[in-house]
Amino acid sequence: MVLAVFVAGGCAPASQRAAPEQTLVRGPQEVLAAHNAWAEKVRHLWARADLMFDFPVGEGKRVRHDVTGHLFLEKPSNLFVHGEVLGQDVFTLGASAERFWLWIKPNVNTIWTGQRGGPGEARLSISPSAPAEALGVFRIDLEPDAWAEFVAYPEHYVLSVARAVGGKRVPVRRIWFDSVSLRPRRVDLFDETGRRTLMAELLKYERVGGTEVCTVYRARFYGDEEVDLVLRLKDVSLEKRPNPRVFEYRPPPGAKEKNLDAPE
Repeated sequence: MVLAVFVAGGCAPASQRAAPEQTLVRGPQEVLAAHNAWAEKVRHLWARADLMFDFPVGEGKRVRHDVTGHLFLEKPSNLFVHGEVLGQDVFTLGASAERFWLWIKPNVNTIWTGQRGGPGEARLSISPSAPAEALGVFRIDLEPDAWAEFVAYPEHYVLSVARAVGGKRVPVRRIWFDSVSLRPRRVDLFDETGRRTLMAELLKYERVGGTEVCTVYRARFYGDEEVDLVLRLKDVSLEKRPNPRVFEYRPPPGAKEKNLDAPE
């Protein structure tokens, strides 16, 4: 692993300028160790959720949906998010170690699915891997052959991770850490070509049983079209275990199923 370390001076963007008393600069090992110790405290997460989706519907038009539901996370692989209107499910995003799926009922009543890690997962605008990483609660373990850059700004530390492809460095992820709390404040993910696929901001942290948990997220998913998401968590529990059945793939009755791993 190659890790380059830089300390940025007074030329940082306005959003990254700190108060004069914030002068402590921590090294990358300290920041990552603190992050990983915190991330290990979050083994599973149960929360009620308010979600706002804004997505394109063709002809330059976009539609916004505001729904309520739940978010369940069980490391390392299980994720389930659903939204409902008037007590009826209209959206689910799920993943287990074996399979992923996305179901949207309004207008299309279609469920897109495939094998985790298969070719179809990268074809999904909202891949379950992306929102799971956007939660910021997973360990960061750099691969031995990875290239990483760590920049210390007055208010943020920025870790950029890349891999070598065809003699060039292609970005994999970029994470902004708060320089005081060392909690993630922004997560960017990139595909195998270096194109950004996700930009997520972690806007508000609250204490849950003595552990800080982000409860407000704003994200943009990039693909052929852009999808915006605002997620607000409430009644968060790190002790309550999700029902294992929510991580099982069960297509809703009448939904059209599309296997994204199948050749086009």
